[in-house]
Amino acid sequence: MAIMIKKTLLAVFLAILGGWLLIYSWQARRVTMRSFDITLEAANRLDAFPVAQYEIGYQFWFQNQSAAALNLFRRAVTLDFCYLDAWLKLSEIEAALGNRRKAKAILEFTNQIAPNVYRWKWRQTLLAHSIGLEHVFIGNINDLIPFPKNRQNALFLLDQKYGEDTAKILKILASDNYIPYLEWLMGGRRVDDVQEVWRKLDDHDKEKPVLLSRYVNFLLHNERVADAIGVWRQAGHSGITNPKFEEEMVNQGFGWRYHNPGTEEWVIKRKYLLQSEREHVLQIAFFGQQNLSFGHFFQILPAYPGKKYRLTLDLKSRQLTTDQRPFFEIYGYECEGIYVRGPMLPESADWHEAAIEFDVPEACEAVVVRLRRLPSKRFDSKISGMLWMDNFIIHED
Repeated sequence: MAIMIKKTLLAVFLAILGGWLLIYSWQARRVTMRSFDITLEAANRLDAFPVAQYEIGYQFWFQNQSAAALNLFRRAVTLDFCYLDAWLKLSEIEAALGNRRKAKAILEFTNQIAPNVYRWKWRQTLLAHSIGLEHVFIGNINDLIPFPKNRQNALFLLDQKYGEDTAKILKILASDNYIPYLEWLMGGRRVDDVQEVWRKLDDHDKEKPVLLSRYVNFLLHNERVADAIGVWRQAGHSGITNPKFEEEMVNQGFGWRYHNPGTEEWVIKRKYLLQSEREHVLQIAFFGQQNLSFGHFFQILPAYPGKKYRLTLDLKSRQLTTDQRPFFEIYGYECEGIYVRGPMLPESADWHEAAIEFDVPEACEAVVVRLRRLPSKRFDSKISGMLWMDNFIIHED
């Protein structure tokens, strides 16, 4: 008899448990599918699910039902102590209701239990900014900047919070974030601020080729020629940059600049010469499609005012056509008083040295060395042929 009673009780228990599991599974599926009403009754029915409490509370908050929303968010964090979304919403509501002390305490708590989780950093930062929790704001903003996703927004918020005061921002930023800040300021063309940040970089960062070239290019673009030259020379550079084309052309700063039109008019490219002492040279091919006005290969060269220079280079040409073949010219960069034109390059010639001499006026700190071709006025005007260049050297007399 006792065994029969035990079996009966066990069967009843299992039936109740099965029914409960069935109801729970059905409710869990509704929560997962977000298939429930936004009512307190629904929240009470789904009182075992923190997500349901959060979602319903979120909608109540948008409907300006602050007290109900607050209660539901509290339920959510009671059910799931590590529910960061609910904790942050709870902090936001407390702040909106004027309970700043509670809001700060909750935000501080979220920052402690998830100090290195990127997912919530932006929300924590915005909330810290709005309620004045300075150390949380500074810590999170420094955590955000290294990642591209929110970098622009983070730097804009930082800049606005401190009134575009670069000196103050530099005291707040981690040194690893100086370069992203520098690049952001360059995007806004804030020249003085950019230079202030550059001075704070360590020497290792200043010597990074891509960053250095971009910074110098920024200074040139904003008419800070003397500053650009000073930075370039301080980094140990002088004379022609990349004279033998052993490196890729950077197309900015004091490096070689060039443009290819994307059509069959000409192609400028760095070429590797197999089984040759030269290794790399610059090759320009003209395809006889246009009567070109060409000036799409040049370099800005820092120079000392009042000095005499001689530029030498190695040249090779094959079947350059028309009465207007390419030539080199040298003129002042952002200054006047100098223009020197070299002879037209030969139609066909093996490797040989060419030279051009020039004097730099007192008012000039840089010159442009450019390959040029003028349009022909003859019937046969469409230039074709090949040209190779290598070993550019600048000699100071």
